[in-house]
Amino acid sequence: SLQTDENRGLVSDQPVNRCCDSMADCCCCRCLTAKLRVVLIGSTWGLLTGVERAIILPTLWLYFYNKFDMSAAVRFYGATLAAFNISALVCTPLFGWLSQRNYVRVKFLLIAANQLEIAGNLLYFVAPQPWLIFLGRFVAGVGAGAEPPLYADVVRVTTKKERTGVIVYLLLARQFGLIAGPALTLLMHPLRYKVKKFVIDVYNSPGLFMALLWAVHTIAIIAIYPTISHSRFAGGNGDEVAAESTDTSQKPSRSASYDALHEASSQVAEAEPQQQQQQQQQQQEDQPSCFSMDKMKLYLKIDTFAMLFVTFSSYFNLMALEAVLPPAANRYFGWDEFNTSLVYLGAGILVIFVYLVVKFLSAKFEDRLLLLTGICILIGAYFWNFMALIFVERAKPTLYITLVLLGITGHVIGMPFTFALPESLYTKSVPVGEMDIAQGVFRSVIALSILVGPLIGGSLQFVPWLVFLSMLVLSVFSLLLTLRAYRSLDYP
Repeated sequence: SLQTDENRGLVSDQPVNRCCDSMADCCCCRCLTAKLRVVLIGSTWGLLTGVERAIILPTLWLYFYNKFDMSAAVRFYGATLAAFNISALVCTPLFGWLSQRNYVRVKFLLIAANQLEIAGNLLYFVAPQPWLIFLGRFVAGVGAGAEPPLYADVVRVTTKKERTGVIVYLLLARQFGLIAGPALTLLMHPLRYKVKKFVIDVYNSPGLFMALLWAVHTIAIIAIYPTISHSRFAGGNGDEVAAESTDTSQKPSRSASYDALHEASSQVAEAEPQQQQQQQQQQQEDQPSCFSMDKMKLYLKIDTFAMLFVTFSSYFNLMALEAVLPPAANRYFGWDEFNTSLVYLGAGILVIFVYLVVKFLSAKFEDRLLLLTGICILIGAYFWNFMALIFVERAKPTLYITLVLLGITGHVIGMPFTFALPESLYTKSVPVGEMDIAQGVFRSVIALSILVGPLIGGSLQFVPWLVFLSMLVLSVFSLLLTLRAYRSLDYP
């Protein structure tokens, strides 16, 4: 007899086997579709990574300074920031490769990554020496590299039509984490608790807090994360194989289920010789290196390369702006951390609103058209700030603060377009059977831009107009590449 599994809806449009008639009858995780479970885990992953970044970075310098001394802060602060990004950059393609080759199931990869996050954050919490803080962030960065298989599963359980909306939800969850981080820091600020000679305060408590959150996330993965068969998607285009019912209350009749099962059994019996041939062919293809020249060409196609470049440009611009804004605003306008925090808070709220607008517009307009709109907004914003900072006059701070804030507002409005839409278009340009490796490449590009952006922005803090000029140049190249690939980006 033909055995059923929870992912049948991914390949057949038939209702997924449920454990109950309705959510009210049972709280079992199988009442959720595979799609919903993958997206739920992906959203909480994004939420926790956002919280971790926003809760640790603002206190890291003071952690070194208060627990050790100024010398330790100067020596280890920059290296610790880079350690997380470098380990994530190195391990991101590794996780994608392990998943692509089916050496380890995605569920176990995510569990292992969470254990690394827990270990790294616990090291950060207890560190008696500054180099252990560095090591803790390095280990946590290794765990953060597990995004490729998770996002590849997100692609597998979504159709091309709905993918942009799902990606927007994942990015929204991360944005909520970035906003929640500073609020949690404020709540932890009065914390000071002694256990013998060990002091728990606002500087090391983020490590313990994040370790607990990642432990809860691990339990959620064990409880609800489904097993998505990669072999079903080999060579598929992702649209036919990803249609899954999301109706949790629909249940087919017994006779209809029997007919569907009988028909499926006949189809499987007829298809067995073909499947054996395909499996043998697939095994022969898998013998060479997983990154052959033919696969290399996949990432040099104009549509794929354009989306990778737009993604690099977008994250580079974000990180460069975050690096240059505080020192430049302090130098020209006399801003302290309170003023900068208000700007970040306002920007975070506006970003959430713009993401919702992108979600709405993606159902009405083509992704490629919305992407062009976002890039044009960014070009206008960076040119505006470039001109404002060239002619800045410290004698008129109110006027130039207004001009700079208008430019930053344009940056905030354009960013969600250039974050969500290139990612969605990229997943549509790559075969689903190659999605794990493809996500490894995509996430590596993001990790590289996150590493390079602060280095450029921080090193050019004394000439901030030059930072905005570099952002402007990258955005113009992004526009030209997108226009060149515009016809190729017309996906059904």
